[in-house]
Amino acid sequence: LDEPDRPDRFLLDDDIGLRLTGFAGGWDFSLNYLYHYRDESIPFRQTLPGGGVVFTPGYERTHLIGGSFSNAFGDVTLRGELGYSTDRFFITNDPGDADGVFATGEFGYVLGLDYQANSDLRVSGQVFQSVIDTPPAGATRNRLDTSATVLVEHEFLNDTVTASGLVIHSANDGDGVVQLDLDYQLRSNVVLRAGADLFYGDEAGLFGQFQDESRISVGVEIGF
Repeated sequence: LDEPDRPDRFLLDDDIGLRLTGFAGGWDFSLNYLYHYRDESIPFRQTLPGGGVVFTPGYERTHLIGGSFSNAFGDVTLRGELGYSTDRFFITNDPGDADGVFATGEFGYVLGLDYQANSDLRVSGQVFQSVIDTPPAGATRNRLDTSATVLVEHEFLNDTVTASGLVIHSANDGDGVVQLDLDYQLRSNVVLRAGADLFYGDEAGLFGQFQDESRISVGVEIGF
């Protein structure tokens, strides 16, 4: 495993973006463009003639074009984001592939609904989908990837106690995580916290691989 090949040229490796925001007919919207390096490294592979494999993590640029929108209808808010990336890199398990990855375009979007039942209770749901151009043989990424989230948040005792539950589920792998949190505002600058992360699903999935790593946490936040 080689050291990552990180972009480090002054200005030449900087990211650049443009954003236009507006409001029309009750809708907030934005149009966005970003030319940037993806934060995730790409595991470029090289097979050595005498046997063995060398991985050199690297970073590649992509053009991202997209937008967002939202509108409130009484107690319900509809919102969404969408974008297209020109160059996304994914892993292939084809032993004949030269570098173990392939580049493709990716279109992704998220649709969300927020329901404010009352001043103390909020329910939020989201659906995420991304589609890549036709993947090659051996691609480890499905052409269509779908996941969803549901968040329920409730405040008690004059907003001093907040309980929330978040479910993140992958439709492709049938796995996910349930996150439970409880916050208590003991003082204006002291918050007591307790939480749990419960993973489920097959170990081959993004979340399922942590099925034996579910955890409970406690903490204190002090502001000064």
